[in-house]
Amino acid sequence: MEIIKNKPIPPSGRSKGRPRLPKYDIADQLEVGDCAIVANELEASAVTRRLMRADKKVTRRQLPDGTIGVWRIE
Repeated sequence: MEIIKNKPIPPSGRSKGRPRLPKYDIADQLEVGDCAIVANELEASAVTRRLMRADKKVTRRQLPDGTIGVWRIE
């Protein structure tokens, strides 16, 4: 056994090894009133979650062509 002094504690939780998905960085660029068009429900959920974690208000609607729009509303 050994003692190591002043060693930083690694981050805990599931996010420790999960990489950021750059394709959802579009959520960080949305301003109030902007809409992001996504292809399916999985992508809509990811963009919505990202905005909600940043304390932004968001809504999403299915468009007539089958895609989904995610709007930042506040």
